[in-house]
Amino acid sequence: MEKNLLELKGVSKFYYNKNTVSLGINKIDLQLNQGEFVAITGESGSGKSTLLNVISRSRYL
Repeated sequence: MEKNLLELKGVSKFYYNKNTVSLGINKIDLQLNQGEFVAITGESGSGKSTLLNVISRSRYL
């Protein structure tokens, strides 16, 4: 049986700057299980770093 190490459901990240709201990632669902090898790929500006920052901070929630 695989152990679920991380699960995100419907996660979004917004950036606020004065009167502007920008969307970093929108309604991401992600499940990572023990023993899996995962690569996050995408175009420049697609939210890869934003997703990794959300994941790294999720352990404090």
